[in-house]
Amino acid sequence: MKRVSALVLAAFLTACGEAEGPKVDLGGKVAKEAGEQAMQAFIAACPNIFKDFRGDIESVVGHVNTFSQGDAIYRHEETGRLAEIELVVKVHDRALGTVAEIGAKGHTLRYFIGGGRKPGVYAQGPIAARICGWQPALGGADLFVLLPGAAALRPVGG
Repeated sequence: MKRVSALVLAAFLTACGEAEGPKVDLGGKVAKEAGEQAMQAFIAACPNIFKDFRGDIESVVGHVNTFSQGDAIYRHEETGRLAEIELVVKVHDRALGTVAEIGAKGHTLRYFIGGGRKPGVYAQGPIAARICGWQPALGGADLFVLLPGAAALRPVGG
């Protein structure tokens, strides 16, 4: 199941002009279709990582967190999400152009994509927001962006 999900995402990204897609391990923790739909919604909301800046991106990998693990409970309390895809984006340390200008060169960026009563993505810190073209949150806080396409993301059996 994990391999099928990664292959479907890779096929989607190839259609978008990206040769190598993110490696997202759903681990059987969320339904494959819901995971794919959430990732497609994120890619549509933040195409820079997968298109415009893809030459400056070293890797994109992801896995599923569930809130029974006790991770970042504030995201659960604010949105009602019970599971999320944590996407880790590594930027090359020799990135040029816009990526370097916004200060992303050599950084590891994190995005937390989830469903619940308020589906969306948290961009961790101002650089993660900027690389997507979003205005960073005040004071460097995580930025929340509504992502209706992630609404179905929840734990299997949840």
